Amino acid sequence: MAKGVKVTMSRLTGRRGPRRTFVQRGGQSTVELAVLVAVITGALLAMQIYVKRGAMGKLRDAADQAGEQFTPLNTTSEFTVTRNSARTEKTEATGLTTATLTQDDQTRTGAEQVTTRLDEEKLFKQP
Repeated sequence: MAKGVKVTMSRLTGRRGPRRTFVQRGGQSTVELAVLVAVITGALLAMQIYVKRGAMGKLRDAADQAGEQFTPLNTTSEFTVTRNSARTEKTEATGLTTATLTQDDQTRTGAEQVTTRLDEEKLFKQP
């Protein structure tokens, strides 16, 4: 070490060497923060298309799991519905009527068929 040079411990860094004041380090911290924000923003912008594609893929998977949708042109069904019910009514002298449903049975039998491909003549039939 040369004669006449005074070495002090820095209060901010705890290292030997010339002192840096907070004002000098504050400018460096601001630049570091700006660079970090720019890098994160750039990464998010670059990932945007992949996130969008992932969301659209999940939406398509959900739609595919739902199966064929109802369309009157490609759905045929034949059902027989039988319903048996019994009801009793009681009318009091004051005119108040009380109705009670004592039996209500419903039976549905039949089948429904969904065709996946339609004849183009049916779809684009000209009147």
